[in-house]
Amino acid sequence: MDAQQLNSLITALSSMATAMQQQQPTAGATNFIDTIMGNAPVKEVAQAAANSVTGASQPAEKPKCKACCACPETKKARDACIVERGEENCTGLIEAHKQCMRAQGFNI
Repeated sequence: MDAQQLNSLITALSSMATAMQQQQPTAGATNFIDTIMGNAPVKEVAQAAANSVTGASQPAEKPKCKACCACPETKKARDACIVERGEENCTGLIEAHKQCMRAQGFNI
């Protein structure tokens, strides 16, 4: 991903975050901004990402894809956060991605 694409992704995420701030979240829903900024519960985010990829709540025994292709949702959010805010401010998203990778069967 080049710098222009990354800036476009950050702009899109910022626009989505602004739009989501103006809406009332549904009961039990994690606020999009909390998820992106790393304030959402890590376990909840990782489990949701793992479930969306595998369709199951049990950890996979053996990875079904390459590490570069696993957990694209958490990977994008983590990468955008690191570029925008720095690694030290994105520990929640980093941990969420690690949890998702573990749920996919990777030893992280």
